[in-house]
Amino acid sequence: MAKWRHRACSAICRWNSGFLRIILYVSFGVIVDLSLAELDGHFRRIYSHFGCPSVPPEHLLRALLLQVFFSIRPERQLMEQMDYNLLFRWFVGLG
Repeated sequence: MAKWRHRACSAICRWNSGFLRIILYVSFGVIVDLSLAELDGHFRRIYSHFGCPSVPPEHLLRALLLQVFFSIRPERQLMEQMDYNLLFRWFVGLG
């Protein structure tokens, strides 16, 4: 009986932890959206309208924030995380 309770509790705790992580991503995403909306005018003035389209600066800044907050040191490792972590892809705006 005690084993069953322990397993159920650990499963619920893992589910709650995952749910809390998703809520934190969403709330943090809203804060970043508001901050980047203020910087949008600056970005439009800096980037050229001619030539090949560049990577949107919002995506770069969001990826850098993930790199800092999750202590991902090399950029190659960040790109690997972006390939398989759906929350990272959602936060950056890659769909």
